[in-house]
Amino acid sequence: MVRCLPLLLASLLPTAAYAQTFLNINPDWSPDGRRLAFESRRDGGADLWLLDVESGSARRLTADEGDETHPAWAPDGTRLAFDAYRDSTWNLWLLDPETGEARPLTAGPPGAGAYARHPSWSPDGTTIAFDSDRAGDVDVWAVELASGTERRLTRAPGWDTHPEWSPDGSALAFSSERGGDLDLWWMAADGGGMRPLADRPGSDGGAAWSPAGGKIAFFSEGDSLRGVWIVDLDGGDPRPLVLDGATWYELDWSPDGRALAGYSDAFGRFELQSIDAASGETARLTWSAYDETFPAWSPDGHAIVFTSSRTGDPEIWRMAADGSAPRRLTDAPGRDAHPSFSPDGARIAFQSPRGGENRLRVQIWTMAADGTGLVRLTDDDHFNGVPVWSPDGARILYQRRSSTTYEAGNWDVAEIPAGGGEPRVVLAGPANDQVPSWSPDGGRLAFYSDRDGDEEIWIANGDGSDPRRLTDGSGAARAPTWSPDGGRIAFVRSLEEPGARSPRADVWIIAADGGEPERVTDGVPVEGIAAWSPDGRRLVFHALPDGSREIHVLELSTGETRRLRATVDGEDWR
Repeated sequence: MVRCLPLLLASLLPTAAYAQTFLNINPDWSPDGRRLAFESRRDGGADLWLLDVESGSARRLTADEGDETHPAWAPDGTRLAFDAYRDSTWNLWLLDPETGEARPLTAGPPGAGAYARHPSWSPDGTTIAFDSDRAGDVDVWAVELASGTERRLTRAPGWDTHPEWSPDGSALAFSSERGGDLDLWWMAADGGGMRPLADRPGSDGGAAWSPAGGKIAFFSEGDSLRGVWIVDLDGGDPRPLVLDGATWYELDWSPDGRALAGYSDAFGRFELQSIDAASGETARLTWSAYDETFPAWSPDGHAIVFTSSRTGDPEIWRMAADGSAPRRLTDAPGRDAHPSFSPDGARIAFQSPRGGENRLRVQIWTMAADGTGLVRLTDDDHFNGVPVWSPDGARILYQRRSSTTYEAGNWDVAEIPAGGGEPRVVLAGPANDQVPSWSPDGGRLAFYSDRDGDEEIWIANGDGSDPRRLTDGSGAARAPTWSPDGGRIAFVRSLEEPGARSPRADVWIIAADGGEPERVTDGVPVEGIAAWSPDGRRLVFHALPDGSREIHVLELSTGETRRLRATVDGEDWR
């Protein structure tokens, strides 16, 4: 059964992973067309904000510890309905946007797991439709505001979600997987007369009725014609409006029917956009803070290379070790990531899908340290990534997997001559072996693997022989890196904590010959790989402290962690 995973998972999981990806999302136009209510994760948690469309200014509406998402304007513009995460469950709330006063509308039992989400107002303002799993399956429900009476409108196995009222209140459109894929369906307001509206390959969802009620806009993700589509309710096949290859969500028509608002990943991260309903022309409405990820030191310790999305597309950048003089080294469509300096500092290896139609067909590339002299090393039907140089600079070690789908195959470790040639598999088997790292003398490899069931750190001989487990603890241990003297290995471990809504990730260090590991970070939400400075005194990694991934440096002698932001003339370039 095929599901639109971002849509369905976002319906249920208030997790850190969700917060890391989505920043300004879920826009809803006010009835007068002058304001957009939206959800923002710019400060970490999800809060509701209000954007003045004419001036571009925005103000925060909520600032609670829990998450507030999916704002929906009442037809008279006096209230917003939204879903909020309180006491370990989702329920519907009502908010006065002028006073900020909010009250609950539904009351699911705390911590029970059942939820009520995705509110949609009836045109007369008396009823709100929503989806909920309170009866087992995910179905469409409706609640009357005056009495609080709830009624169940759908009863099919699987997902019926994201209901939207027709402008005259006689019908609802919703997304359903009752036909196999996630498709667009229609039903009368009492739940009768159900019929499919769109049945394209893959996932169709996010129904948005035009103000006159004759058309529905939706997003489609199933094939190369990925984007925003329109279907006429008086018959005819769906037709494309925007075919930009991006993933779109939460479409909403302007009151005059001349434009739509929505959000997509067209800029390398999710941002709000408007769409001209006649031409399909798009305009960007928000600019979130960008991500800085995958830092790695130069051999002399004077520079750091990293991936940045500051120009929209993730590219490889270089800056001085103090954050000054940032300079872009790559400029091509696709996600350039995991840069790594050669031992002499002359070249940089990285992964990139450039030049291919399949973004999962990622290759290993090298370039001179100034960004010139680009060379592709691999050219096969694999996802090849996370390259690291051998200590003598002659070979590059990397992880690879079949690239036809996200789920295809296990990760193996391979190596290829740095000057080009045929790759050789170093580690392979029924498990996943990932993020390899050479010891400084080239005699051993560290990697993480689930070959014993749990993700733990393993070491092997330099040729891949004699693999043996190094760590044995709770949580997932990943991304090992050797210290410059070869005596220690840093890694990242994720631990589940009681009462926490997502795992906690910290950097740990263990002796290369085993023993008890030591946690060296505390409270910084670590991601990615912790790379050693050439003198072994510091570690650099990226973390997600408040909604954007940023580079951090840890001083091992003091335990102090500081953000390292790229600066121009001493000013933070954000």
